[in-house]
Amino acid sequence: MSFVAKNYKKEFRREKILRILIGFAVNLAVALMVGLVFMLPSYFILVFSKDDVLRRLQAAEEVFARKEFKNLEENIKNQIATLQQYRKSLIHECVTGKRRITDADVRGLI
Repeated sequence: MSFVAKNYKKEFRREKILRILIGFAVNLAVALMVGLVFMLPSYFILVFSKDDVLRRLQAAEEVFARKEFKNLEENIKNQIATLQQYRKSLIHECVTGKRRITDADVRGLI
């Protein structure tokens, strides 16, 4: 037994469904806003830390490249010093007569 007419029952049912949908939409909007508020700071922290990590990596690569060139330069200087000592020793041996240089030795160098 109902005190409401049939056309009003349909109207009440439609309004009830509409209110439920509006309530769901409002709850969803609130959940999205709260999610945005809590997630945006962590997103920006990740973006900025990524840039910082890339900057540090680039600086480390530059330092490594400089060290490699520095080691190469030291190696070349050491080789030059060794060759100069060998040259002095060879000249000394030739002057003192411990070593003889022939024409065949000279032709082998050319």
